[in-house]
Amino acid sequence: PHRPVLQEILGQIGRLDATVKDLLLYARPTPPRAVPLLLGDVVGRVLNMLREEPSLQKVRITQGTFAADALVRADDMQMEQLIMNLLLNAAHASPEGGTIHLSVSRQMDRVRLAVVDHGVGMSEDVRDRAFEPFYTTKTKGTGLGLSICRRIVDAHDGIIELQSRPGAGTRVIVDLPLDRLDEDRREVEAEAEGYAE
Repeated sequence: PHRPVLQEILGQIGRLDATVKDLLLYARPTPPRAVPLLLGDVVGRVLNMLREEPSLQKVRITQGTFAADALVRADDMQMEQLIMNLLLNAAHASPEGGTIHLSVSRQMDRVRLAVVDHGVGMSEDVRDRAFEPFYTTKTKGTGLGLSICRRIVDAHDGIIELQSRPGAGTRVIVDLPLDRLDEDRREVEAEAEGYAE
């Protein structure tokens, strides 16, 4: 008989936990512990982690190309947080049955992550303030999701950009520096193996 009450309590605890985590992430940012990462692999991991998330149950997620050479030097946990925040934002903005499209591509010396939804979109005023801490148009939430995203991207010498129009959805583009150091090292190792044969 107490199941509905307990479920509501657990739901509220989950929301409080998420709020505290957001506040801590914003108040105490940690410098990135950069390692070579394939960004497409990180996206796949986040999708796996969020497969039971209620807000993602109501939408369809499609995946474009995940470039096999989209290698970045980045903090694994911070990249997960970035992708998670962007995905949840897209899901919250999408109608039931809506689509979110993800892609990871290599653009010359950059790696590009694109998260595209076909949801409510943003007015110019909202878009201009979207990265401000504590600014939100949602009834629930801290307004820290996108400001945390910007902080993570800035810490990795990247660029984050919002393209949005009311009723036409939102496209978030994250460009991060390509990890050429690891790419060069792998080429040297491959050459060395070729000589050894």
